[in-house]
Amino acid sequence: MAGCSQFRGVRDSGLNTLPDRRTFDRRLSMVFNDIKERIAAMANLFVMEKLVDPHSVAIDNTLLKAKGHVWHKSSILKGIVPRSGIDIDAKWGFSHTRGWIFGYKLHLISSTGSLIVPLSAEFTRANIYDNQNYPAVTSYSLPHGTRYMSAADLGYDDHKLYDLSIERGFELVCPISEIYNHTSSDRLIAVDKFL
Repeated sequence: MAGCSQFRGVRDSGLNTLPDRRTFDRRLSMVFNDIKERIAAMANLFVMEKLVDPHSVAIDNTLLKAKGHVWHKSSILKGIVPRSGIDIDAKWGFSHTRGWIFGYKLHLISSTGSLIVPLSAEFTRANIYDNQNYPAVTSYSLPHGTRYMSAADLGYDDHKLYDLSIERGFELVCPISEIYNHTSSDRLIAVDKFL
């Protein structure tokens, strides 16, 4: 399998043992340009060997700080880069748990069983909303057999995303932001699935 040379010794042994987490950390920290392909190759191998069941998966994201100095919004609006060492590709993003972060966002789909591994990943600037990136991260190498995509964030509560998920062969299950007296019946069905 292309892209899996670092796992060849384990694969040849039929994956009787898994590499230690530190091994994954070391290998994945050395890559950047092809991280999505490596995650997809690893995920497909784990699914093929039946170590991971892709039936129910989870999606979430996390903000990652850019290296170097931050670029303050006032300087961004003026188009001024006040010092060297500022990552001008990074953007500001907000997290309810971490506050404002200048950097990037990792959107990740992972398995949900006893062995949790990344299945698909996408990197964006920190200002990209969950619903904006959902089509990209769910289109890239999602393992065959995925039936449910669970999301913990309200940012995925978007009717277009529910429809897109159905088109791709799985159901999106996520918290519903609000229910009103005039809430449609299909939305109430989505609420019941999440509860």
